[in-house]
Amino acid sequence: MELSTWLTFFIAAWLISLSPGAGAVAAMSAGLNHGFARGYVMSFGLILELVRRRRLREEYSWLWLLTAAIMVLLVVWFPLLRFVTVLIGAVTPINTLLLFAVLFLFAIAVHYSVIISRLTTQVKNLAQELALVSARAEAPPADRR
Repeated sequence: MELSTWLTFFIAAWLISLSPGAGAVAAMSAGLNHGFARGYVMSFGLILELVRRRRLREEYSWLWLLTAAIMVLLVVWFPLLRFVTVLIGAVTPINTLLLFAVLFLFAIAVHYSVIISRLTTQVKNLAQELALVSARAEAPPADRR
């Protein structure tokens, strides 16, 4: 097995292993026993099952499905990966995959930071509103306006 193929599988295995449940183990096992194609098909199935069981929201599932589709495309159509490698000026195809993996993780981190910031503001506003409502409820009837 070529080093670039092995490293691609290694990265995919780590990404799949971050997802919860036995589905991730089944996807990795299928990839090891039957090759990349079946492993990625199992990954698609895992994502769809997580959505069906409401463990992954639909708004995030497209991101993971798109990532799995791009990985399948790059693994199945290796000349495309070489073309992209030459296009961005990388030395080897594995460098291209690693660059895209880092960019993907960076985008995920920024996305979740934006969501956390918005939720923090909402929690602060709700806590302040609750404090005002509680203060009004505890005030004597003569002081209420």
